[in-house]
Amino acid sequence: MTTKKDLLVIVADLDAENVMEALLERHQAFQIKKVECEIRRHNGRDPGCRGKGVSFARSFCNQYHHMILMFDHEGSGAERIPPEELENQLETELASNGWEDNRATVIVIHPELEAWVWGDSKQVDQVCGWSSQIPSLRQWLLAEANTETERSKPKDPKTTFKKALKNAKPRKQFSAALFRELGEKVSFKNCQDRAFNKLKTTLKNWFPIQ
Repeated sequence: MTTKKDLLVIVADLDAENVMEALLERHQAFQIKKVECEIRRHNGRDPGCRGKGVSFARSFCNQYHHMILMFDHEGSGAERIPPEELENQLETELASNGWEDNRATVIVIHPELEAWVWGDSKQVDQVCGWSSQIPSLRQWLLAEANTETERSKPKDPKTTFKKALKNAKPRKQFSAALFRELGEKVSFKNCQDRAFNKLKTTLKNWFPIQ
């Protein structure tokens, strides 16, 4: 009899895969036990996760105790549906397809993964190459993206992130490896992002420290 692994995470692309790998290695920061996890990319990217993620996950329901389906709201093909409503719809479908008893959850990031970059953490400046620049990254963001305060997130987080990397000295390259570095280093203690906080709460409920 094959022993079930703790967790399966289905993501839309390599960026999200790298972020989740790095985050789950930081189990102490999440205040959870060390998790035996496997991450799989859906080849249909965000719309594939949204439209076919449930059927894709069905074949794995006997191999893992829990499952997370994660994708961006922007580009999913269901932008008119609020993220929370979309999550509820897909979680209901998952429960009817083998993932019953709160074994699975859906994380819809609004508008996209880069929203997590703009958390309130000094490590963001370091990873993005702004640790010693004047103005600071947050001051630049206030002017560049017309955010209300230095802690506010830009409306277009991906475009703003790429601009920040181009304006770093020396210039930083936008890459999947950069997302791993962000996942490894950036503090999420004061993160206010709804989707990220749902992820934290879910992991703490599923994998408490014994």
